[in-house]
Amino acid sequence: MPQIDFQQQDFSQVYCAENFKICCRERVVYFAEHKVEVRPKTLALMQYLIESKRDICTKTELMEAIWDDVHCDEQVLFQTISEIRRIFAPQKVIQTFPRKGYRWCVNVTRQALEPSAVPADIGGTTTSNSSLPNDICHRGYGHDPLDTNKPPLAVKLVLQHYKLLLALLGVITLCYFLLFNTTTFDKQPVGATGTVIILPVSNQVIGRDHAWVPLGAMDQLIGNLNNRGKVMSTEYVLPLVAKLSLTANYSRNDIATMFKRTGANLVVETELNGNVRDYQLSYRLHVKQGETVGVVFSTSLDDALLQLAAIINRHLGASAAVIRSDFQSELKNELVFQAIVLYKQGKLNAAQAMLRSTLAIEPDNHSVRLLLAQWLMLAGKELQGRELLFEQANLLQPTSHLSGRYAYWLAYSYSQENFGATLKALEQSIKQSQVDNDFLYLGYAYQLKAALYSDLAQQANINLAVAEDSLKQALAFHQMIFCPMGVSQVKLALASLYQQQGKHELSLSYLEAAKKQIRLHELSIKI
Repeated sequence: MPQIDFQQQDFSQVYCAENFKICCRERVVYFAEHKVEVRPKTLALMQYLIESKRDICTKTELMEAIWDDVHCDEQVLFQTISEIRRIFAPQKVIQTFPRKGYRWCVNVTRQALEPSAVPADIGGTTTSNSSLPNDICHRGYGHDPLDTNKPPLAVKLVLQHYKLLLALLGVITLCYFLLFNTTTFDKQPVGATGTVIILPVSNQVIGRDHAWVPLGAMDQLIGNLNNRGKVMSTEYVLPLVAKLSLTANYSRNDIATMFKRTGANLVVETELNGNVRDYQLSYRLHVKQGETVGVVFSTSLDDALLQLAAIINRHLGASAAVIRSDFQSELKNELVFQAIVLYKQGKLNAAQAMLRSTLAIEPDNHSVRLLLAQWLMLAGKELQGRELLFEQANLLQPTSHLSGRYAYWLAYSYSQENFGATLKALEQSIKQSQVDNDFLYLGYAYQLKAALYSDLAQQANINLAVAEDSLKQALAFHQMIFCPMGVSQVKLALASLYQQQGKHELSLSYLEAAKKQIRLHELSIKI
């Protein structure tokens, strides 16, 4: 059996088969039209099986050889075998022998490469076979230790001088590293050399309509990242989470345990807040040296996950210069993240202060300004929220995709004191939201309009027709986007309106429909 483990793996090898090449140094498998990055442990397992020269390797043997540095069970072996099979699919490269073990079943030729012999384009962006010369297994790249033909004396002298030069260069590099590189966290991409684990998404959006989010959104984010060699599959993560008895609210010890047991370099923790078409996706990117936090705003969960995938990719592959130049953006994200945490803890003043600090850094951030205005108004500080919206007049112009939402909250700020100003802002909100197809805020606007006319009817003893029509409009928009909270609230409002009109049977039907909706989606609405 081969004496190969992760710590002492020979990365100078290239394994060549008829339709693929495995470059251990680059941790890449090259195919005709594409290439796939491979995780270190996955590569170690492949190399161990190949070097076994068609002997059957038992599960115990593989676990001891590849995962001797971490504590884990056989599930990780099964998942890694599955990962290898997916990489090479539809070609079969591993044969399973029930109750015995596994064997590599494809003929490969082993070729050792000297450092100078590595083709310049290996590891580049090309996806064709030109990344690795077709005859690499047959040309004289380096000297195979199994080859009895010794190189000429001139070649030996060149190699000796070359190795001395490399050694000298290594010493210089080490000195530079010790003198100038005091914080490796800022000098290299986060998690660039290891694997990535995406944890299930903690869902805080009310209603059973989002019950799919913890695993479904996790799987979607893994798919968006589209890197089988680096990002662990859902099948790998689920047994890990079950074994550690983790579901959400991970402590530092939990994350440390995860690093220890998996060998990962980046663990992604997420939490979804907000409402349908008004999401905030908070994230923590855990690395061994610390963490990066932030929040993604979006009307679509699909878009929020795509934005987060781009952020993760930037941390995986960004240069040090890019990370430093993005400092303000990272600070802004952290402030918003901490503000939402404080808000959920009921520390409203501290949360608002965090968002104001964010606006001091980035005054044109529409999403943060709108969120702060909402918090102020919901806390009874309508005037402060209104002033915040008016600080930049251009935010209410139709050029902004959020102008319909700004107009709605402006109307909300006037709703207790000025009927005319409220109605004007509502009409502006409805008009712009129709342009933007913002059905959530169309529903909100018609709800507020109905409340406005309902109050007016009680004071002036006028017809409730406008209020009734507005509620039906609101119900239609909430139903279009399957918003259970909005649908339930509007049905309760309709039940109340019909009760005022003396239409008791119609009122009771809407009340029962609302109760059924609330029970079905387990909503926290008091009737």
